[in-house]
Amino acid sequence: MLLYTGAAAASSLPRVMSLNLCGDVMLALLADRTQIASVSYNGLNPAFSPVADQLAGLPVNRGRAEEVVAAAPDLVLISAFTQPATKLALRQLGVRVIEMVDPSDFDAIAAQTQSIAHAIGQDARGDETVAQMRATLAAVDKPKQRPLAAILHPGGYTEGRGTLAHAVLLAAGYDNLAAREGITGYAPQRLETLVAAPVDLLLADVTIDGGAPSLSREMLNHPALLLRFATSRRAALPSRALTCSTPRAADAVTALASLRAQ
Repeated sequence: MLLYTGAAAASSLPRVMSLNLCGDVMLALLADRTQIASVSYNGLNPAFSPVADQLAGLPVNRGRAEEVVAAAPDLVLISAFTQPATKLALRQLGVRVIEMVDPSDFDAIAAQTQSIAHAIGQDARGDETVAQMRATLAAVDKPKQRPLAAILHPGGYTEGRGTLAHAVLLAAGYDNLAAREGITGYAPQRLETLVAAPVDLLLADVTIDGGAPSLSREMLNHPALLLRFATSRRAALPSRALTCSTPRAADAVTALASLRAQ
């Protein structure tokens, strides 16, 4: 990893602020700690953030324009989920922003990573991060026959073609039941289809949510699912690595490929 030791080099790097979790992950991967003016509160929440430990101790924001003005960064990372009022205020104030998109494949992740790295003066680190991601993906063995996997989120939703989860399943050596059923994007999964299909592995999204009970989460423990899938055919979806379309998604590929090997 490229290290900046000179004071002149460090001072020439732009100070960056992230208003969303995905921007937080990108800064953890690409930026010097001294460059980071502030990260979102979700970036320090270990239930959702795969980089919470790395970002601990940094200033935290809740995505408000007032916080951007107070921090006076050179660049702000926002997303489609940034509050419209905040976006409007930043435009009116002339603040330089990068609105991150949500790539659904690894080539697009690589392109966005290198674009952000260039914007924050970390081209070499961007190239290295992308190279590490590609090496991780290339190290996954290619099965002669792909097992069939299904993803189930609270409320009975799944992910088909055009999603990061689909790309991760394919890279890990699985076929995706949702894609086989013609599902695109984030859509309901019929319980009857899931139970009847020849699924080899059910990936249930059990992301920590503070422990609050909900009917939507109880869907994951439907008696028909508990009867259909033995412990060896059900696993937790590596949600933290899949929350954002960043190079950290390659970690999910490795984890799922390991399940397949077992």
